[in-house]
Amino acid sequence: MWFLSYLQYVVVLQYVVVKQSSLKYLGIILDDKLNWKPQIEKLVTQLFKSCGMLFKLKHYTNNSVLKSVYITLFHSYLTYSIIN
Repeated sequence: MWFLSYLQYVVVLQYVVVKQSSLKYLGIILDDKLNWKPQIEKLVTQLFKSCGMLFKLKHYTNNSVLKSVYITLFHSYLTYSIIN
């Protein structure tokens, strides 16, 4: 409905609900336009950190430990909130 985009707040059962540009729910960032850009930016940041950890660890551990760290960090970030 076009008139809802102009509202700044809504009153529901005597509670004021203020309009926000984004909301984090169960680790997923939802914005008011249902755009995935904020969620993807957060995911990219987390994946870069995981890549940095893997890069630093590769000099000190073997491949089986690196694979465990990959599954724990990188893979879990990628697969979270994907519906099969």
